[in-house]
Amino acid sequence: MTRQPPRGRAGQKRDHALTKPTYSRALTGAGHDYTLSWDESGSFDEDFPVLPATPTKSPAGKRRAGEMVVSADLFDKVFAELDSIKTLINTRSDALDARITGLEVTMESVSCDVKTVTTKVEQLEKRVEQVEQPVRMAQKRIDEMETYTRRWNLLLNGVPETVQEDVRGKVIDICQQVVPDMRDCLADKVDTVHRLGRRRPAEGAQPRTIIVQFIARVCRDAVWKAAKTSPFLNQQGFRFKEDLSKGDKERRAKMWPRIQRARAAGKKAFYVGARAFIEGEAQPDE
Repeated sequence: MTRQPPRGRAGQKRDHALTKPTYSRALTGAGHDYTLSWDESGSFDEDFPVLPATPTKSPAGKRRAGEMVVSADLFDKVFAELDSIKTLINTRSDALDARITGLEVTMESVSCDVKTVTTKVEQLEKRVEQVEQPVRMAQKRIDEMETYTRRWNLLLNGVPETVQEDVRGKVIDICQQVVPDMRDCLADKVDTVHRLGRRRPAEGAQPRTIIVQFIARVCRDAVWKAAKTSPFLNQQGFRFKEDLSKGDKERRAKMWPRIQRARAAGKKAFYVGARAFIEGEAQPDE
């Protein structure tokens, strides 16, 4: 069997003596005109025009099941909506900035006003402090004067009330029963006598308190001292009391728990006016 040379580029025998043009013409003369290049064949370009290297548009890709086709118009609409939202946000942001600026100006104005008012209040507080001290001293002096004036008075409770009664005559008779030794002078020492408050029209109502003003402190103190142990007053249900001012009543109310504790401990505790005494020793105000 005759061995044939291998085919292909590696097994071909090349005639290096023939140049490319000579080789091409030889093939053409043998009827192999397809070997002509584009430039050597006159009608090759017209029959088969040159295709572009890259297509003008890429072919549409295959859409998977369930995928949504997004068109360019939809993108334009989305971008337009985003632009409108952006414009709206910017507009509102500018409006908020303007309002914030206005509020800052207002706050600065209010802050200045507050500082001014604070300064005025501090000045007024200083003036009030300067005025309060004299007022307190004057009030204390008035209370002392009122307390001193009321030392000529006594209150009488439990005396039955009648229409067109002689209150002064009733009081003089009661005082004469309490202090028999001063019977002759009491008629001249009792000054003003009247009941306190408005008349109570209801029958059986509690009689109003009688206030008695004496001319002499000596007579008033004698009646007050004798009234504490008078059997006549106990039998009749009458009771004398001191005429205390509002300030004296408040001071007594504050000292009352201390008086109660002292009496519960078996100590002698009592009042003299608005002052409290325990075992003969004056107690300081609380």
